[in-house]
Amino acid sequence: MLKIAVVDDEIVFVESLINKITAVCEKLNLEFKIDKYSNGFDILENYSKYHLIFLDIEMPSIDGIATAKRINELKSSAEIPFIVYVTSHDEL
Repeated sequence: MLKIAVVDDEIVFVESLINKITAVCEKLNLEFKIDKYSNGFDILENYSKYHLIFLDIEMPSIDGIATAKRINELKSSAEIPFIVYVTSHDEL
């Protein structure tokens, strides 16, 4: 089973992204589970449960860049989770 996390503080974007991920996984006949988080601190406590993390770049408290850096430090040489940055800002 593919375990996916979506981390974003904008609930409308989270739901939209989950719908898109679901459509792709279903088209590929993948067994999957998607969890959602509204901030980077929560995913830091749970990152090791996931194969793939969709991470918003701009969030309050701890942004996606700092969150990913910390995840990469914590996971050391482990290959997963893979991180995909998402943002609604064209300049990022």
